[in-house]
Amino acid sequence: MPFIVLLAFALLPSLAWLWFFLRRDPNPEPRHMIIRVFLLGVIMVVPALGAQFLLNRFWLGLVAMVLVAALIEEVAKYGAARLGAFGSTEFDEPVDAMIYMITAGLGFAAMENLLVLINPAISGLTMVAGISGLRFLTATFIHAFASGLVGYFISLQVFRNKRGFAWLGLLSATLVHAVYNLSVLGLAVQIDNYDYLVYTLLLIIPLGVGILDFIAFAHLKKIDEDG
Repeated sequence: MPFIVLLAFALLPSLAWLWFFLRRDPNPEPRHMIIRVFLLGVIMVVPALGAQFLLNRFWLGLVAMVLVAALIEEVAKYGAARLGAFGSTEFDEPVDAMIYMITAGLGFAAMENLLVLINPAISGLTMVAGISGLRFLTATFIHAFASGLVGYFISLQVFRNKRGFAWLGLLSATLVHAVYNLSVLGLAVQIDNYDYLVYTLLLIIPLGVGILDFIAFAHLKKIDEDG
């Protein structure tokens, strides 16, 4: 399979969700800022993988390992948004933190997608497209959802003086991410096919989009309107 095809299928899930969430911003961020944060999200996969590699040398138990691994990824995505946007004059509205965190998360997810698709065991256009579509509905969305939670709490800390809320956001995102990973690991061990995903997706996607779109985004827009 040509690398350019794998790259396209790795990017497509992230770009689709990015388009969806960017449309929720009443005052769109500059394109160069979105590209910068997205690319930093891609790059931050490298230190995250390095930290997880070191973590694997110390067995802490399955739950603890999954929690720490999830925390590493959430901190890495936060680092991408902080480096790329949070010190900029463009970060001037409550909803911006969510937009930039989601963008960082989707850049991170795109790189993860590519690492999955370049596996030699994955071959053929049908299999590549199927895995890309599956990750669009699961892993890629979870990265956007978890990062959006962090962005929501960061906005409350910055624009409503809620001290320590950035840490609360990281904790919330880590728990969401870890629960998702543990459920996938547990079900993958017990079930030989992907039928269970139909039921999981029916809950994850509407709930996640509903929280981000109708509650968090709406709340931050109201904060902006109230000044």
